[in-house]
Amino acid sequence: MSETAGSNNLQEEDAIEIAKLCNEASSSMNAVLLIAEDRITGDMQRIFRQEAATIMGEIYARLIRRVHDVYPDLKPDYLR
Repeated sequence: MSETAGSNNLQEEDAIEIAKLCNEASSSMNAVLLIAEDRITGDMQRIFRQEAATIMGEIYARLIRRVHDVYPDLKPDYLR
């Protein structure tokens, strides 16, 4: 799949749902980070923290950012 949006057939209602689901997934990864901080130690803590942070970054970079590129009005103020 191309890194550029190409022709846009992403409907706004679908973009809203995708952004919502991506935000929920990021929230779940944040919960993983909190568990890693509170209950896991050593190398396993580092691994969980790194992997959860990577997933959160990928969700934004590969999905949410694409939605915002097509529908900039969906971008929250804190990202503008």
